[in-house]
Amino acid sequence: LVGALGLIELQAGPRCRKVVQGLRRLGASLDALAFYQEHAEADPRHGKAWLDHVVRPLSSDPWWAAGMVRGALHRSAANAAFFALVGDRVAERSPGPRQGAPGPLHLLSRPEP
Repeated sequence: LVGALGLIELQAGPRCRKVVQGLRRLGASLDALAFYQEHAEADPRHGKAWLDHVVRPLSSDPWWAAGMVRGALHRSAANAAFFALVGDRVAERSPGPRQGAPGPLHLLSRPEP
């Protein structure tokens, strides 16, 4: 869990900056941006603090070090599986460009049988 949480904190800032860029490109309201802007700024600090105050002190213990690596690998595998699923869903259901096409969020809904 320590490794998984560490990876989450390290990845959240860059991911949130990408979401902010995308929301701005789509013309989203400031209300939609607030959460991601906050995390784009705060999470890099949290990630550094996590490394400095949790990961680094525990890393000298082989048991903790191995567990942190396993946790980070599990989190990385979960990320890969999620993004593969989303990528497949978008590829399957993405309409060609046309007027009146539904917005991008419909791509994540379950397809109708």
